[in-house]
Parts: sequence; structure tokens; C-alpha cells
Amino acid sequence: FVATCAPCTSADDALAFVRANADLSASHNCWAFRTGESVYRFSDDGEPGGSAGQPIMNAVNASGLDFVVCVVTRYYGGTQLG
Repeated sequence: FVATCAPCTSADDALAFVRANADLSASHNCWAFRTGESVYRFSDDGEPGGSAGQPIMNAVNASGLDFVVCVVTRYYGGTQLG
């Protein structure tokens, strides 16, 4: 897993960061951003629903950060578990 985070000023800014920092050769690029009290989004990018984007968003919320975007890139190279 590789996490990349940065400040952002708007949803468009955050989504541009996601596009610029997603590694298309990776298994998944999950992300979350918050730009103000009511502007936030997250994505599991193909991981089981609620297992990636929501936990990233929960970490952002718990940290008290705002105007931030985080992309977590997963490189799969192990044994399938199920």
C-alpha cells in the first residue's frame, strides 16, 4: 500500500489530484477527500463496498483535517484470500 495526501481547495482540485496520482498499473487506487463541512467523497475503486474509501474518509474525519485529499494505492501480489 502507498498513501499519497495533499491539501486541496475544491472537489475539482481533489479529483485532479486523484487522477494525477493514481497508478493505473496498481490493483486499486482508493481515495477520499474533504473540502469543507459538507463537501466530501470517497471511492473503493473495486474493493468490496465500504472496505477502503470509507475507512480512508473515517481517518480524515478522525484527524480533524479539512481541505485534504488522500489516495491509497494497492499493489496486489499475494495469495487470493477467498
